[in-house]
Amino acid sequence: MRKLITLLTVSGLTLAASAQMVQSSKATLKFPSKEDLSISPVYTGIGNQSRNTPTIYNKMSGRNVNTVIGHTLWSNQTNGAVYRRIISYKDGKVSATWTAAFTDYAHNCPDRGTGYNSSDGSAWGALPQARIESYRTGFPSLATAADGSEIIICHLADTGGLSGGFSLSKNLAIGSGTWSTAKVNGSTPLPGYPSPLWPHVTISGDYLIVVSCFTDSSAGIPNHVTISGVRSPMVYSRYQISTKTWQTFSNGSIFNTLPGYDSTLYTMGSGDTYSIDAKDSVIAITAAKPFDDWAMWKSTNYGATWSKKVIMTFPVHKYNFMSDTITRTPCAGDAVHVLIDNSYKIHAFSDRSDVSVDEATRQSNISKNSKGYQYWHTSLAGSGSIGDAILYWNEGLATDSVMIAATSVKVTPTVLAGDSTYAFATGLKTWYGISNSTWPSVAIDSVGTMYLVYSAFTLYDDGSNGNYYRDIYVEYSTNSGLTWSNPINVSSGLGISTEQVYPSVARYADSKIHITYLSKKNPGNDQTSATPEVYDINDLVISTADIKSNTSGTILYVNEVKNDAFSMDQNFPNPFRGITSIPVKLNFTADVTINIVNLVGQTVYTNKFVKAQSGINNFQVDLSNLNSGVYFYTVEADGYKITKRMMVE
Repeated sequence: MRKLITLLTVSGLTLAASAQMVQSSKATLKFPSKEDLSISPVYTGIGNQSRNTPTIYNKMSGRNVNTVIGHTLWSNQTNGAVYRRIISYKDGKVSATWTAAFTDYAHNCPDRGTGYNSSDGSAWGALPQARIESYRTGFPSLATAADGSEIIICHLADTGGLSGGFSLSKNLAIGSGTWSTAKVNGSTPLPGYPSPLWPHVTISGDYLIVVSCFTDSSAGIPNHVTISGVRSPMVYSRYQISTKTWQTFSNGSIFNTLPGYDSTLYTMGSGDTYSIDAKDSVIAITAAKPFDDWAMWKSTNYGATWSKKVIMTFPVHKYNFMSDTITRTPCAGDAVHVLIDNSYKIHAFSDRSDVSVDEATRQSNISKNSKGYQYWHTSLAGSGSIGDAILYWNEGLATDSVMIAATSVKVTPTVLAGDSTYAFATGLKTWYGISNSTWPSVAIDSVGTMYLVYSAFTLYDDGSNGNYYRDIYVEYSTNSGLTWSNPINVSSGLGISTEQVYPSVARYADSKIHITYLSKKNPGNDQTSATPEVYDINDLVISTADIKSNTSGTILYVNEVKNDAFSMDQNFPNPFRGITSIPVKLNFTADVTINIVNLVGQTVYTNKFVKAQSGINNFQVDLSNLNSGVYFYTVEADGYKITKRMMVE
């Protein structure tokens, strides 16, 4: 479902900076700008296919596995912040959920609902062919109760215009496919009024805490909701699992606003601009959007009471688009995320938005009664004051002491003096409405190492129309967020010209992390396309050792795990000009085929060595005719394949 609150007229501009990041002497800025260049060639089998069984495509460094666990016709999995949609358990089990849709896209997918799949630690279940509810829903969020059952909260999304309210589904145990599902009493809309959508959930002790947002009025719903003076407000709800009861607040509703969320600072809410996390009795909520403060709310008593702290102040409170102007100003964007670490310290993340309203835009807003503004699509990595970024803050930092944890990679090898540009398609139809680096999601292990997962544009990986594809990146911090590693591209091996978006990482990390994401063949938000893809929902398992050694981008086919035919070392010399040797150790006599492709998957060399002898073979290839750049060589023997990268000088 797209946001119902369509009030912003955005422009894809890229201009020189006129404002600086808000910093303090306590903030330690880190500008990671290196990309792991282990980008693989195009592989078949990714995207746009309907499948009935999970498919493992390839492995990275022999330990990282990508598995298709579901599919959907519904591209848009969030409007901003990513949901907690995957849980990994200490016994190796994994569960994941997503917004699924299977048929009749032309009529807005009346069978849209919750997709769910689970792994017993060794294999995922069959790809689901139906939603778990009997009625239309969307945007599920997953949590685990103390009794081992799993709970999914999603919103009701009737096709008749009565969308709003919650659906609660509960299974018997982790991985169980038997669900009890019911609409939540008191959450469904009153006649003529909207109800909350886009619920994000967490569990604290015996309580399930939900943060959501009221939709705004539309032609079919003439009225709007105002609470604490805020129109279409962000609200929270509190459900006691053991008694199966929702708390009713003093306003007579199961929805309440948080302290400090009122008309003195806020005008209007927006869906999916918030995130929630819990550890034992401690709960944290963070929320932000352009032209608002970035704030955090904390409870230490299972959500009974809350305190508020501002993370990043927007210079003008209750911004009026028809009377105010503002020069280019950085602020937190919609895609926020929050994590409570092992010491109960709160860490908050957000993508960065640079916005302004000049006099011409203000006059246009007056004439059109709109809220238009300029938005910068910055793409210069590591530039601090003018580049896009994943912003970071924790409780050890003061208000407005925001750090930069990550950025997108550069589009070209040349660092420009100002912002470089992305060639967006006409009408921004491939734009998600968020920053270039976006959708932060964080895992944490038993010793406190945090793994920041996000999606960003990728060097060289652009389509024929100039639109750049997104990959998934990981950074880590071993010192409670003080510093962060350089970004590591962990999905480059899934092929260029393939989009990887909406990553959600399982909160628990051990020797690996689990990321669920959606893959697609066309870049950008194409939810309105008349001919949608069948989008794949994936589980990407990444070795944390590989992340820390920066080797997770090394791509090997899955069958290399059981490859008893040969092994292969890096070509030498590398980089090289002219002739290079590829060392291959054969366990028996076999035909060996070497195929080399460029970055766009075009074959530039192929040769078959018939009946190569067992033992070490140094296969020489003459590539004197190739231009400088990155290439990928695949060695195949006895049905097994290994792919590595080479560099021509």
